[in-house]
Amino acid sequence: MRDKIKIAILSEGKKGIGYGHISRTSALLEIFNNMDLNPLMIINGEGNLSTIFDFGFENLDWTTQKNELFRLIDNSDIVIIDSYLADKDLYEEISKYSVVSVFFDDYQRVSYPEGIIINSAVYAEKLQYPQDKNRIYLLGVEYQPYRNEFRNISEKKVKEKIESVIIFLGANDIRDLIPGILYKLKGSYPEIKKNVIVNKVQHNIAEIESYKDQNLFVHYEPDSAKMVKIMLSSDIAISAGGQTLCELARVGIPSIVISTAENQLLNIQGWQEKGFAKYIGEWNNSKTLDELEQSIHFFDNYKIRDQIYELSRQMIDGQGAKRIVKSILNNYLNNILILKKADINSIDDIFSLSNDKVVRKNSLNQQQIRYEDHKKWFAEKIHSNDCLFLIAEIKSEFAGQIRFDIKESEIILNISIISSCRGLGIGEKITCKGLNILKSEFPDTTAVNAYVRKENHASMRMFEKAGFRLSGFEEDEKIAKFVYHYI
Repeated sequence: MRDKIKIAILSEGKKGIGYGHISRTSALLEIFNNMDLNPLMIINGEGNLSTIFDFGFENLDWTTQKNELFRLIDNSDIVIIDSYLADKDLYEEISKYSVVSVFFDDYQRVSYPEGIIINSAVYAEKLQYPQDKNRIYLLGVEYQPYRNEFRNISEKKVKEKIESVIIFLGANDIRDLIPGILYKLKGSYPEIKKNVIVNKVQHNIAEIESYKDQNLFVHYEPDSAKMVKIMLSSDIAISAGGQTLCELARVGIPSIVISTAENQLLNIQGWQEKGFAKYIGEWNNSKTLDELEQSIHFFDNYKIRDQIYELSRQMIDGQGAKRIVKSILNNYLNNILILKKADINSIDDIFSLSNDKVVRKNSLNQQQIRYEDHKKWFAEKIHSNDCLFLIAEIKSEFAGQIRFDIKESEIILNISIISSCRGLGIGEKITCKGLNILKSEFPDTTAVNAYVRKENHASMRMFEKAGFRLSGFEEDEKIAKFVYHYI
């Protein structure tokens, strides 16, 4: 079933835009790939991006080569778009090719079509997005999509004094700021180690290299793992106000920030209000670099840097990409998951699922089932007035089953899912939809019980998410009993 879910991710990375869009969409790509969903990544790029990013993608200007774009995304289930270049009309066209459309936004750039709108900026919840039932908003830093290395970050040691600084002014330093910063630091702080992040083709490489001494280290297009390592070894940062500022906050590094584009100002203001950053001005203000020395002196206070680090631990857990993917899949499943009553046509699907190794291992009765026994049992169940037997379908294909056996003293729920659908959150969806149908068919129902082997932690978590509560253990503490109470 996983290979039936078609996902496309549209992103961009160019001079003047940077690689922030690619960075955050590739974080979603990682999560989807870990789930064996394997989206198609399409990047409107410039230069040889394969030397920077280590994942596969199509290099296509999808904002102009629309026929090729529509061919690639035709019959998609999910399309995710992160762009500053696409206009509203293109968003509308793309939305027609998918069941669920997802849009990254930073500052209410356009009026987005129906779908999921993600703004993971620190200021996002202050924006007045239009509310309606056909749009879902994922707002704030809890939805910041960090790449794997930033999700699982190691502890950072906060030093008593500033010993090193990371300097990163965007993918190409398009405002030519790094040489001026190095000039200032060489005069005021020659002893501080300087880690400069640069692109191999940016225009001012020679000038940056001219400042080389024993304390200047130039890093050419470091990958995510190397970037995390550099950040962890740095005490402060001098940064632009884009995506990198969010990554610095995740690591817990105080940042001295220069705005290199007008659309960064809200992001900078938000991180400054939270206490992570100190804004010293816009790139074209002649007085901006004059504030540099004073800002370094401010962050030289150990307590301030330690407070920022502790704040980052509390405020940013790095799991935003997982939250986004879960929300997208939940929305998708809500759109396409169908429950219908089981009939004789389902007999073989149910038999195969019932004898699945994982299903048998997690069943209260772990013995393999004979087909002759199954035929008799199945016929009784689908014709019984004391059983609600439902099958789940995704895109008209069998995905699992849920059954409610109605006894004198209790109603017992049984659920199982085919192997290719496990790990998608489908169990919770089937359970919730099944409970609604049960209540409709049997309106006097007040409670439902589910029995789970104690070692089956996945099912225990699923029932809790679906609204069940653990009520105790049975059979020598081996079986957990969960109860769902209707309110």
